Amino acid sequence: MSLGRYRYAYRKVRDWHVGPLRAGWLALRYTVTGDTGRFGSHGGWRVSRLRVDNGS
Repeated sequence: MSLGRYRYAYRKVRDWHVGPLRAGWLALRYTVTGDTGRFGSHGGWRVSRLRVDNGS
């Protein structure tokens, strides 16, 4: 696991107005799998997903 990848994902998700506990969980999923899956963001107004670009 990469601490840098975790920090990146946590900050990004928090910037999208997701609570700290949920953001921590999503950042952990991103760190382990490279994908957060779909989640509600921007105060519930949007559905977002953060994933690693695999070059395709």
